[in-house]
Amino acid sequence: MRYETMTMVQLDAEHRKLIGERAKLKADLRELCGVRDARLMFEAVQAKVSSMSDSEKALLRQTLQAEGIASGENVGEPGG
Repeated sequence: MRYETMTMVQLDAEHRKLIGERAKLKADLRELCGVRDARLMFEAVQAKVSSMSDSEKALLRQTLQAEGIASGENVGEPGG
């Protein structure tokens, strides 16, 4: 239906519908971007670790075991 032929009531209803769809799309996009960013980071880390020598991997493993990894509780959540 063309907007020019709609009544004011129909235009208002269409406006509300589109605003609702926009809000849902923004929420979906925000979620998608978060998952995509996390996956990109994970793949970059995988590629980096794959390119490391065995001695570099052993040193990394030893460092992580000794120091641990800060939890999200201590450093905050991504994008937060």
